[in-house]
Amino acid sequence: MVKNYFMLTCDNVNNIGGKSSQTKHLLDEMGKLGEKINLIQIPKYLDYILVLVPLYFLNKFHKGLGHVYALYVRMFIILILGIGRVLFSRGEIVLISQDAYAFQYLNKFCLLFKRRTKSLVIIHSLGSLTNEAVKDKRLLDKDWTTSRSLNIEIKGYNLASKIVLVSNAAKKELLTHLKSTHYRIEEKKLLVIHNGIPDQEQEVFSNSFYYDFCSVANLKPIKGHEILVKAVSIIKDTVPNIRLAIVGSGKQESHLKKLAEELEVKDNISFIGSLENYEVKNILRKSKYFVLASHQENFSISLLEAAFNGIPIVATDVGGNSEIISDEIDSKLVKPNSAKDLAEGMLWIMNFNSREKLSNRLVEKSRKLWTSNKMALNYLEIIKKI
Repeated sequence: MVKNYFMLTCDNVNNIGGKSSQTKHLLDEMGKLGEKINLIQIPKYLDYILVLVPLYFLNKFHKGLGHVYALYVRMFIILILGIGRVLFSRGEIVLISQDAYAFQYLNKFCLLFKRRTKSLVIIHSLGSLTNEAVKDKRLLDKDWTTSRSLNIEIKGYNLASKIVLVSNAAKKELLTHLKSTHYRIEEKKLLVIHNGIPDQEQEVFSNSFYYDFCSVANLKPIKGHEILVKAVSIIKDTVPNIRLAIVGSGKQESHLKKLAEELEVKDNISFIGSLENYEVKNILRKSKYFVLASHQENFSISLLEAAFNGIPIVATDVGGNSEIISDEIDSKLVKPNSAKDLAEGMLWIMNFNSREKLSNRLVEKSRKLWTSNKMALNYLEIIKKI
């Protein structure tokens, strides 16, 4: 029987961000493999008017209310946008949903019309989407809105034929979180497919450096920039002229600049702000090493980009970072939330006898394991079987 594939996403594929970029890469690679994937996404203007504006005001009334509202409205918008295209397609329907929510109403509507439907859910968070929202302070812990969000999420998992997470750490985190609740999902549904980088983005950079380190991440507490600034102040005692580029923007920017001034490292740290992808590449070209001080990560795209381009990495041993980095073989892992350990790791990599050796190992491993083509082949194998 002919299969019709539909990719459903609440995040526009042209947005900047790991989830959006991975969705776009997957669509592009599937096309190269000769598989037509029909994209159903919410236009930015529609999301802004119908979701983001009401979400803002609802959260003023009750924290988390806007989050729950957004889940229901986005499911409904996807239903309206996709119902005609899906129901009038011939053959079996395969819905590929970029979270546990987007496909739910559309899936139920297909069942109502007795259309044979299979669904693949892709989870980009470190474990439960609801738990991540709590950690990001978009939801309150132990609130009715949080319970409602998790309830909707679990319904999505139960409707799905298969569930893909992008790291083994995410799979473990999801199962651990669900064990603390009364909810259960079939573990045999869970699969792991790592993120991937397109072939044309692979480029080994020169040995002409302006920065000792660069870090690419949004400026929010979970990314650990405060620890990174403190680590630079420790390293400065040994390496007075150390230079760090911090790429990214966020609410913490003024706080971090003030901290750098207090610790007398403001001349050692360049706060670059948000950049387009090609501009980030220019900073990577000028950087000898890459550093990520996060308290939490899934399967970091910024780490992958550094690895593909042969930039040795110092990163905290959280989430899926250890699935990318082989400690003291191609890069360095350190304990999270410790400026001392981060500083020691950064000094270790600066003093390693051969940067070229670390670089070559990273490039060889990443190009073997994490191309977007390999990612697409892994997804294709699954959707052909479900």
